[in-house]
Amino acid sequence: MASGTKSSSTSSSSGATRPVGSYSWTQTDEEVTIVLSFPAVFSVKDVAVKLLPHSIVAGIKGHPPTISGAYPSNVEPDGSWTFEKISATESAVEIHLQKVDPEVWPAAIVRDGPNAEMDGQSLYLAAGLTEASDIYATLSLLTKAAAKGNIPAQLKLGAWFQLGRENNCPVDRDVAESAWYYMQAAEAGSGEAQFMLARAYERGEGVGRSYEQALALYTQAANHEHSCTESSAFHLGVLLHTGDDTHSPNIPEASKWWELAASMDSAAAHYNLGVLHYYGKGVPQDLVRAREHFTAAQALDPKLTNIPELDSLDNEEDDEDGVDELDPMRRSIDFEAIARAAQTMKAGPPAMVITPTRMAGSPAASAGTSTPTGAGARRKAASGSAPHATVSRLTGASASSSSPGTPRAGTPRRPGTPAPGMIADGTATPASDTSAASPSWFIDVAAGVSVLAAAAAAVFVMRRS
Repeated sequence: MASGTKSSSTSSSSGATRPVGSYSWTQTDEEVTIVLSFPAVFSVKDVAVKLLPHSIVAGIKGHPPTISGAYPSNVEPDGSWTFEKISATESAVEIHLQKVDPEVWPAAIVRDGPNAEMDGQSLYLAAGLTEASDIYATLSLLTKAAAKGNIPAQLKLGAWFQLGRENNCPVDRDVAESAWYYMQAAEAGSGEAQFMLARAYERGEGVGRSYEQALALYTQAANHEHSCTESSAFHLGVLLHTGDDTHSPNIPEASKWWELAASMDSAAAHYNLGVLHYYGKGVPQDLVRAREHFTAAQALDPKLTNIPELDSLDNEEDDEDGVDELDPMRRSIDFEAIARAAQTMKAGPPAMVITPTRMAGSPAASAGTSTPTGAGARRKAASGSAPHATVSRLTGASASSSSPGTPRAGTPRRPGTPAPGMIADGTATPASDTSAASPSWFIDVAAGVSVLAAAAAAVFVMRRS
């Protein structure tokens, strides 16, 4: 069964609308079923479906099509579709097509058709078909898909520009361009992109370093469920625990986010909570709870070092003699591992399984149920120049004026235009975080990479749940 999905999104900060809903498809040698899934707020009166022997255009009226383009080969002219309300939150349109010639299609949509320009999800899936044979054709298709608001394409391009040619990507390393793509996906509600963009603001990679923007984005990413929720909560705790030159540490608040990460089996969060309870920093001193957290951390990651003698923590009268000074961990994963995991994923769906009888379609689950509080800057796309919005809108702050053509502070720059406080030479902070007290405070990144592989599979293949 071949399938692909597309996130639900309605608009961007610049006012340009995005496609609404998602689509998936299945096929046999003779038939094709395409299922469009929409929020239940839309009724059959809002749906527009145009079926031709060579192409399709379908979606919600007043928005770009959810699916649009030409089939690999013609279908019979008597295609049909039905509308059904699936639940209180979801409706679906199921489209049935009969192939003229029995054959296996590589994708539902493979090219532009007459008055049917390919939609972003179809461009993304088409990119997967060329990745092994023509990586530059893939780059072109992904760029077009990203310009149409396709989140997986934006994330993959963000990863490519973050890594560059030295990591077998078909583009030069450009952390500012990477930030542009993460920004687009973040403003559409991608938790993974919010996480990566928060990291960029925290470290000043491709954007001006900004504690406030990092805090806002980590908070957004940690407040809804996705593949990087645990890491978002952990690093939000680190940011609050550390503070900066103008923001005092907020250890009680940091402990709350570490509690969330610990509830999701973060060894680093358990360790840090153990440190806080061991010393009574920001939380009541409680050696029993410290022991519980240290034990959980060591069970999740046996490689953790410098944990106190656990048996001694049963007795609250014991002192700290013989125990080295403990510091919370600063990182739970290597951020670059996210991009590496992402860029190794193919752009297209998993291998197809052709069934002997028609597979009944089912609505695809809409991804990205949470929407950020604002939106960020736009980059110049192939279709034209988009407005340069302030990134401060991500936190709900009012935008300040600036001279035309001058990037505002804290925003990703346009390619080739360095701005104050931004990295202009394409270099990046090394993966190792030398600001931590000691390498022994770092959790081993192997566990993080395994999580990221699963994250990449979920984000970049976008399988239906």
